[in-house]
Amino acid sequence: MTHRPASVWLIGSQANGRATEQSDWDLLIFGSSFLIDELKRDIAAPLKIDALVVHNGNDYCDPWQNKRGALKNLQWRLESATVASYEGVRWIADSESEEDYSPSSGNMLVLKERALCLWAAPPL
Repeated sequence: MTHRPASVWLIGSQANGRATEQSDWDLLIFGSSFLIDELKRDIAAPLKIDALVVHNGNDYCDPWQNKRGALKNLQWRLESATVASYEGVRWIADSESEEDYSPSSGNMLVLKERALCLWAAPPL
């Protein structure tokens, strides 16, 4: 791989103490559009991992899924070299019998979340 990420952050339930056996791993990877292209081309979609690659300093997308957004919408804020904060959204079902997300049912809960730096490229 010729385009390395600048850093890799753990976000979501694993970073915030809400993980269960069914939880996946959510990664925020600071890189480039070239890194996104390389990941799509060279690596099969990982199981139980959502990888959001931040490019252009703000926009992010998952190379293997149709997930995209912008850091500014998450209010991403570095707290230190190893911890960041952001606003996450979690869907809460109206009843326990609802297994799938449905925009017409359940509630969206905005959470103050933290992110943990797993890896950062050494300074040049």
